[in-house]
Amino acid sequence: MLPSVMACSRLASMQMQRGAALRNHQQLIRNLFILSVSSGIWNSVKASIDVKAKPVVSNLPSSACAMNKNYCTRVNIPVVEYAEVKDLPNHPEKLLIDVREPREIEGTGLIPTAIRIPLGIVDQELAPHVKAEDFQKKYGRPKPDAKTYIIMQCRSGKRSEDAAQIAAALGYKNVHNYVGSWLEWADKEGLPKEPQ
Repeated sequence: MLPSVMACSRLASMQMQRGAALRNHQQLIRNLFILSVSSGIWNSVKASIDVKAKPVVSNLPSSACAMNKNYCTRVNIPVVEYAEVKDLPNHPEKLLIDVREPREIEGTGLIPTAIRIPLGIVDQELAPHVKAEDFQKKYGRPKPDAKTYIIMQCRSGKRSEDAAQIAAALGYKNVHNYVGSWLEWADKEGLPKEPQ
């Protein structure tokens, strides 16, 4: 190929990638709109999203990012390790949320200090309109504010990533994902990995 043809080809490829990233970003905004309208929290979600924002590059592999490794419309969620989760009883200011379904937890148990909020209702339970006293009564922990150190956890780290994305969209600024989640915890603690 001639150098000028190669440069044009490379430029066309870059423009296609940018166009795909913008379409993915616009689709994410539409999906968030549908999700949040259906759960009645669109105004709070809309306020935390800049619709004209450029996609964010993510270092974490996720299903949304795997298709296009150059661009990702998801927020970059920090990851925590087993040692930090193991030390949570010494840090009551940190909140561990297990987003597995009740039937999964009944067969395996919970990581100490965790509260249970299934993924399907994370947006409702962490919504701004939920009163702090109602949250405290239901979960036995203070309702997190935007700066609370929150760790999401599930079975293998995938649903907890989604829960962390939801929390970030609701305005929580200090959300983390325990990627090892229950499978790593059970392995290191000698507990059943799957419901018995």
